[in-house]
Amino acid sequence: MPFLKVQPEKLSSSVVRQIEQLILRGILRPGERLPPERDLAERLGVSRPSLRDAIAELSDHGLLTSRAGSGVFVAEVLGSAFSPALIQLFASHDEAVFDYIAFRRDMEALTAERAALEALRLVWPEASEDEFLSALDYGAAGLEGEPGGHDWPEAFWTIDPIDGTKGFIRGHQYSVCLALVVRGVPTVGVLGCPNLSADLERPFDDPDPHGITVVAGGGDAGVWAVPTDEPGTRLRRLEVAPRSGASGEEGAIRFCESWESSHTDQSATRRVMRVLADAGHAIGPAARIDSQCKYVVAARGQADVFLRRPRDSHRRDWIWDHAPGWLIATRAGLCVTDAHGREVRFGLGRTLAANHGVLAARGTTHALVRRALAQLDGPGER
Repeated sequence: MPFLKVQPEKLSSSVVRQIEQLILRGILRPGERLPPERDLAERLGVSRPSLRDAIAELSDHGLLTSRAGSGVFVAEVLGSAFSPALIQLFASHDEAVFDYIAFRRDMEALTAERAALEALRLVWPEASEDEFLSALDYGAAGLEGEPGGHDWPEAFWTIDPIDGTKGFIRGHQYSVCLALVVRGVPTVGVLGCPNLSADLERPFDDPDPHGITVVAGGGDAGVWAVPTDEPGTRLRRLEVAPRSGASGEEGAIRFCESWESSHTDQSATRRVMRVLADAGHAIGPAARIDSQCKYVVAARGQADVFLRRPRDSHRRDWIWDHAPGWLIATRAGLCVTDAHGREVRFGLGRTLAANHGVLAARGTTHALVRRALAQLDGPGER
């Protein structure tokens, strides 16, 4: 096993990090026995008490397990779902998250291709793989001039299998997203939110075992919901929370924003809240949530404002990160624009090329937030 001498800092912490890395890289595998204490301490260049402290910490985290008379083993952290120990390990090692995303991208692409080909053969039994791929190209939606791209069709579907990957890994909020876009406008939107509760009082960081799936259609169809684990259940109108601030103050304006600071300028949200507070408006605490679950939270009144304002003024979001959420929030009566008050345009390619960020709120509150943003913007941003 490629154990390395550790640097003279807090030795037990160095040992913990090294063993965590070996587990993440698959060098130490679930069920594998660590070398005896004396041997391992010599390989690591640490004292046996420091090694014991490290093993105790890793055992507390659920990564190692001791068996009386047998030694110390790597815990079975893999299974049909992420164990709490593996979630904690991923949360403290960003490189592992990116490795997982790359693995998921490759595996999901192969799985989706195989599943689609088998489904096609139900109606076209003799279809070859090349014929299947050629058929897909007839419906390709891509920017003109891109390799294999075509003009955008009048109607197309957009999907995000897991929106909010880090939330998924942490065991917090994430969503499965599907939308039908017709002539540049989402007309059907579905958000599966497996950890979001139908109980409006349940904290967002407390995953619900049932989840909720939210559906919106065209016209006056409204917004409907069903438990995610009971897809055959009759749809019900999306329940909306009473208008009362999470801070306990009647009418307090409550914001929700991205959990990850890399996804939005959270300091801009704080500045907007200060501008509104200085103008005499009561402000409730902000909620941070992964994925398009934020649209659902705003649509059902658990937050009054969903503000996403990327730090990079040139960044443009993917359409699949917003299409179903935009429709659900709009059908629930919210005004949804970009952060500068412009109409959100879904028919310009794979990105929201004409938009920067998103602002979703009910009419009066939307206008208040837009005025606050305008005060913070330079003249070129208005």
